[in-house]
Amino acid sequence: MNRPGGAHREPSLRSEPGVPDIDVSRFEIMEQIGSGGMGTVYRALQRSVGRNVAVKVLAAEQAANVMGLARFVREANAIARIAHPNIVQLIDFGRDQYGRMLLVMELLEGESLRDLLRRSGTLPPERASHVAVQILGALRSAHAAGIVHRDLKPENIFIQRVGDEDVVKVLDFGVAKIALGDDAPAEHHTSDGTMVGTLRYMAPEQVAGEAPDHRVDVYAVGVLMYEMLSGSTPFDTRDRFVLLRQILTETPTPLCLRNGAVSPALSEVVMAALRKVAAERYPTADSLRGALLPFLAPQHARRMELSESRGALPTRSPTQGVGEHRSGVVRLEAQGNLTAAQRPLALGVPSAPPPAAPPRSLAAPIAVVVASIALLAVGVFAILRTSRPRAAQAPAPAVAPASPAAPTLPAPPEAVPAAVATRMVLVDTTPRGASVRTPEGEVICPSTPCAVPVPMGQSRPVRVALGATQLDALLSASQSQASLDLTPLLSPPDASPPPRATPRPPRRERPRESIPMLLPGGG
Repeated sequence: MNRPGGAHREPSLRSEPGVPDIDVSRFEIMEQIGSGGMGTVYRALQRSVGRNVAVKVLAAEQAANVMGLARFVREANAIARIAHPNIVQLIDFGRDQYGRMLLVMELLEGESLRDLLRRSGTLPPERASHVAVQILGALRSAHAAGIVHRDLKPENIFIQRVGDEDVVKVLDFGVAKIALGDDAPAEHHTSDGTMVGTLRYMAPEQVAGEAPDHRVDVYAVGVLMYEMLSGSTPFDTRDRFVLLRQILTETPTPLCLRNGAVSPALSEVVMAALRKVAAERYPTADSLRGALLPFLAPQHARRMELSESRGALPTRSPTQGVGEHRSGVVRLEAQGNLTAAQRPLALGVPSAPPPAAPPRSLAAPIAVVVASIALLAVGVFAILRTSRPRAAQAPAPAVAPASPAAPTLPAPPEAVPAAVATRMVLVDTTPRGASVRTPEGEVICPSTPCAVPVPMGQSRPVRVALGATQLDALLSASQSQASLDLTPLLSPPDASPPPRATPRPPRRERPRESIPMLLPGGG
């Protein structure tokens, strides 16, 4: 396969039917690389930085289904809030020219943990611990952002090989539970009694239908560790009802009895993550991560210690979200917000290194001497100026000579407007099929259900129209879904007055004639 920036590049698929039609100056679709029930994935070239990206297009049947669209929107809103190297990066989110929903994400090359386990059966303890530590690092940032994954399983863990190292990416936040803020209720996205997740990896309280918190992810990582080290999940029956009973009531076989290569110490850590009662497990993803660090290979342990000393990557702030274009172009802040030390660097002029501070014991005397010399220089200059006769003013030259002491700085670049962070809000109507417009009448999306971008921390007015019926609404970024009922505004089919009867003209009386009667069989 040719490199995206080379002279010989694969032809674009933009003109082919079904391929998303997006801004070709930003993304160029190159080839289809996968498809499934949720949609189709394409490889594309991001022109601004010359790298390959993945464009995930939501299937039409899923876009028309409120649950499928909600999952797609929720995944984008979740990963947009987290900045961590072990979570797949969201680059953009929106619609193409035909209104199809799509995600632009980093392109991953490797295999899922499920495929890896199918090939190898089990992983050595050091490698399994290294994979789990990276998963837990990603969860630490997700939980700090108020996001619980709820569906960790080998299919949602992607492994990239960089040299001899495993680099883990956590995928699919489509069923994540997202807390939108301290004053907003947590999202469950399910009706009462509906389980969310994959049963074999679900915590007992999740199976029982209780409101999940971050400890369900801790339990799921315990199941992943158990599977990576033993080749099967703690409870491996195919009978769904038996599996439910085992998760709720039975204690799994200790891991060290399933695989003798696993030390009792590591087995104890994994079994502690699998305890039935949430309060008896590791309280956080970070605490389980710390318990696994001693089981890493020496080179992995040193690398983790180095990353810890540098500090964890920051979680994206709640005011950031979908709609920020992280395309590799660094945006400068407004010049007024820069400090004196930062301003020369922002203008493109290398700033001189700050002078070394003098020893503390000589600082005060030096300051006094400098001040005295400055005062003396000012006095001498004033005396000379008053005593010197004024010369006739010479005409100003046509072109002023450049002063070598004051080099001209390049003009500052034009201010780049800051990208507005947005969150997608799912809009659904009863009945469905209404268009969502701006108050001025510009179409945002042609038919509900649909997703509408709303600036973070703000509201957005919209007008929902179904035929002649219109409804004004205010969407808030603190809500994940807005359900609008247009039924009371619609005219019932029988409410229109019956059509007026057209009066018939008066009937003319015809003269009576003798009309013969023709009877069947008559002669």
